[in-house]
Amino acid sequence: MSVILHFCTSSDLLPTISRLLLGLAAEGLEIHLACSAGPEFDALREDERIRCHPLEMVREVHPLKDSLAVVEAIRLIKALDPKIVHGHHSKAGLIAMTAAQACGVKQRFYHVHGLPYTIRKGPRRALFRNAERATIYMSSRTFSVSASIRTQLIIDGLIAAPKIEVLGHGSAQGIEIPDVSQKAQKRSEFRRANSIPEAALVLLYNSRLNPEKGLIELEQAWLELRSHYPESYLILAGPEDSAQPVNITGLRHDGRVLIFPALPDRSAAYWAADLVVLPSYREGLPLSLLEAAAYGVPTIATQTLGCVDAVLPHETGILIPPYDPEALIEAMDELMQNAERRHKLGAAGRKWVSKQFAPRPLVVALAEIYKEVL
Repeated sequence: MSVILHFCTSSDLLPTISRLLLGLAAEGLEIHLACSAGPEFDALREDERIRCHPLEMVREVHPLKDSLAVVEAIRLIKALDPKIVHGHHSKAGLIAMTAAQACGVKQRFYHVHGLPYTIRKGPRRALFRNAERATIYMSSRTFSVSASIRTQLIIDGLIAAPKIEVLGHGSAQGIEIPDVSQKAQKRSEFRRANSIPEAALVLLYNSRLNPEKGLIELEQAWLELRSHYPESYLILAGPEDSAQPVNITGLRHDGRVLIFPALPDRSAAYWAADLVVLPSYREGLPLSLLEAAAYGVPTIATQTLGCVDAVLPHETGILIPPYDPEALIEAMDELMQNAERRHKLGAAGRKWVSKQFAPRPLVVALAEIYKEVL
């Protein structure tokens, strides 16, 4: 059977593609994964349907480590002899395309999950943009997780419109719609386990703890509003970003702010939440916003790449300008004080996601593309 080798930069990014990989394996394809070690990688490694290979890659620019990763990727490709190499995210995409081209792999697929260069300035912007251009140039086929990312790449002249595609309505793997019958029990269990009163208003942020995610603005908004809502709680769920640490001392020392490096039960956290907030400066297609909608939770996000594909303004949530704490305060206040509006937005979000982001069509579409070239 022909080997298909996927690359993912880090373990904490695996939730964006793990269901896709398992779905492709269920279609009878031999799926391999190269990724940095970590909890999510270890969990996937236990599943015999996916053959996992630890390969150290780092998010930040690091010439030595990046070069070593390319060397290891070349060794892995020579050992496995894959017919398709499929890179996900910027760093793993660059490493995968470089190694695959060096090994003469004809089918080199690159999946764009975000555009780091769009918020960089000066020489770093040029560096990140040129890296993206090089990755796209080396790929034989390019996919984008969202329409806004695809449009931006075309506008910036990095790729021609016919050469980049979005599978379905976007997302790498779609969104599972949870069983609502579990809501009451899981909501209660999560709140009780974390000493959150049943009547409390719970806000959830579920992403990396990184300044690019708008955490500085979220801290300002929370500190402004917390006294107006004395029974409110804020949950920050996500790993610390050692490459880009964020100074949110006000949140870290707040007794009504709970911080989890990883959620022990993602579904329970979403059921326990009343509002999901992601004031990010850029995204590809934020999983946390789509997951929130699937759980019937309204969202607040920014008018930025990726986020605009994950929220229908005033239908499933609210979109605000990035870098704008006052707009965030206004949006949070609007929904924190209005349970009926939260319920209406959440119900519409669940219906929208179930219709637009079903996982099965995405898996089938990519499997068919694979089979055409194998």
